[in-house]
Order: sequence, then C-alpha cells, then structure tokens
Amino acid sequence: GLVHVPINYALRGAELEYLLHTSGARVLLVDPALAEASAPVCARLGLDDVVPLRDRPGSLLDAATDGPVPAIGDEADAGDLAQLLFTSGTTSKPKAAMMSHGALVAEYVSCVIALDLAADDKPLVCMPLYHSAAMHVFMLPYLSIGATVALLPAPDVAEILRRIEAERIGSLFLAPTVWVPLANHPDLDTRDLSSLEDKIN
Repeated sequence: GLVHVPINYALRGAELEYLLHTSGARVLLVDPALAEASAPVCARLGLDDVVPLRDRPGSLLDAATDGPVPAIGDEADAGDLAQLLFTSGTTSKPKAAMMSHGALVAEYVSCVIALDLAADDKPLVCMPLYHSAAMHVFMLPYLSIGATVALLPAPDVAEILRRIEAERIGSLFLAPTVWVPLANHPDLDTRDLSSLEDKIN
C-alpha cells in the first residue's frame, strides 16, 4: 500500500517542493542531517510527518517509528504502483515514471541473470540511491539474491579504493565520471581491482 518516491538529497526550496507536491507525498523519511533543511518545505505543504531515520538495527519502517510497524492490510498485485521515479529535470520539469511491483521484479530478475550477480560478490554501492541504476540495476537485485551490500554516502575515490582492498569488494557500480578519476588515482594498484575484473568487463 506504500509508494516509494526517491528524491535527490541535494534538492532544496522550490525544486524539493515541486517533487513532494507532484508526487502527493504525505510522509518524508529523511536522513537526520537533512531534516532541518527539508522542514520548511514540508511545513508549507502540510505533510503529515517528517521522520528522521535513526541509525539503529531494524527495518526502514521500524527505524522510522517508535511503536510496532503497522500491518499492511492487502497484498500487492503485480500491476500495483510501487514507486514514482523522477527524472532529473534537465530538459524540463521532472517527470515521474510509474513503476509497478511486477515491473521492478522483472527488472531485478533480468539484472541478476544478465549481470551474473552472485550473493557472495561483496558489492559496493557509492552512487546515490535516488538514481535508478544504483538502486534498480545494482543494489536491489543484489539484495533480492541475499547479498550483503556495502554503502558509501558519496563516491569518494580514495575511500572506494580503501574499501575494495580492506573488504575484498568483488562488484562495483560507478558512473563514468567516477571511473575516470578512480583509474587515474595515484594510489591505485591494479591488483586491488583484480577481483572486479569480470564485473567491469
């Protein structure tokens, strides 16, 4: 019964207000560091709640509530809306793709097969999760097959290289704008990336 609307965490003011208003959002789940910045927009829109997510074990909804997680009354059908995924708005105002449960499951299965994902790959996700590739081609397909996914808040090249070596990361998704500085980093030892060879190619 819930519809997920991922939003670029860099948006402020009118841009953030446009996405929240257009999507019909009623609750905003937000990193505690961003709660203060989003509060004025949410107040103007009259959102029911702004929920700072706490850093503690438990599910997303459990982390956002003080009481028990309410049961969802109806099972979702494949054609039911699961997510509104907004474009960046570079050519006009952002537009939302309506993603159904069935479409997302089909995408995840396709990614697992086409990319030969395995539960023991030790993937690292550094790109923002409001973007469809990081979320729907990499992180969620991996989670669907039981992999443990490591997350970084930003694609810091030095930290990526450190994590690859320290944690023996076996799968990495990056945009070309990050691959270039990573490949040219002075501390890069190509042996550190040997476990990624199959996934990169």
